[in-house]
Parts: sequence; structure tokens; C-alpha cells
Amino acid sequence: MFEPSSDPEPTKPIRTKVGIITFYKVSSGDAAMGTAEETDTYRTFHDGRCYEVSPMVRRQNGPLDRAVRMANNGLGSILRTLYFGK
Repeated sequence: MFEPSSDPEPTKPIRTKVGIITFYKVSSGDAAMGTAEETDTYRTFHDGRCYEVSPMVRRQNGPLDRAVRMANNGLGSILRTLYFGK
């Protein structure tokens, strides 16, 4: 879910489908004082309104470990449960 970017400039939104909903995703990251923070921002439009979900993982600097991968998978599972009911 989170792929740290070395590009300091904002990225162009990527159209991505999660479950049955199409989102526009932008990834960003920052690191300072021994920690790294990665955020994936997902935006979608429904009935003329914009909705945003921004899961974030903050961790110690270094390679992604098993706990971070498990957190990413859990956040992805939560995102797939979103729907617009009637």
C-alpha cells in the first residue's frame, strides 16, 4: 500500500479501483528525527461530493519490516470495505 517516494514534488493522482469504487490516489512521505511517515490519500466523488481517506503509517527509519507490512495490509482491508449505501 505505501511505497515511499524519493521525489520531493507532489505526485500526479493515479486512478485506482479499490473494491467497486474508483479513487484518485496520491502518495507522499516525509522523514525526520529517526522516523518516516508515509501517507496515501484516496479521493473519490459520489453524488456531487468529494470524499477523502488518508491512511498513514509512521515508523522508525529503515527497511519495511513485517509489522509495517501487516499494518499496510490492514489499512488496505479497511479501505476495501467502503461503500455508498442507500
